[in-house]
Amino acid sequence: METRQELQNWFKVYHQDLFHFLIKLTNDRCVSEDILQETYVKAYLKLHLFDSNRGSIKNWLYRIAINLYRDLVRAKNREISALQKVAMVYNDRDSYSNEVPEKKKTEMMKRAFASIGEEKKTLLLLSVRHSLEDMAEIFEIPVGTVKSRIHYARRELNSRLEQIQRSNYHE
Repeated sequence: METRQELQNWFKVYHQDLFHFLIKLTNDRCVSEDILQETYVKAYLKLHLFDSNRGSIKNWLYRIAINLYRDLVRAKNREISALQKVAMVYNDRDSYSNEVPEKKKTEMMKRAFASIGEEKKTLLLLSVRHSLEDMAEIFEIPVGTVKSRIHYARRELNSRLEQIQRSNYHE
């Protein structure tokens, strides 16, 4: 496996992308910094477990970071703001009426995204910048399963968005 010095070099290479991903995932710079630091520590301590035959160091680091984020969500059981994430994944949905003001659209997207599960949020976020193959490696599942889960996550998000939109018409 890699030496500790090589691992340090990989951190330098992937630091920015991983940090930006975590900021979008958590919507909190401080929490992202904490997760990033914990990722480095855990990778350093578990370096002997990394197997380059099973995947890339980049995807291994992402997997560690995602697992740490999941642990944090479970431990704190807190709501995360979804505004930036929804805007990134679903910028201008066709299902929106042109009559709905931008501020209302943003609020509806935020509510819809907040209403889906953490794994679905993570899948949708990763799908914006990562290949299906990378996602399969990160989640340790087949590519076909990744495609299916993304499809169902998008379908659920769209369904929730339509429900929210319908309920707003009746107000």
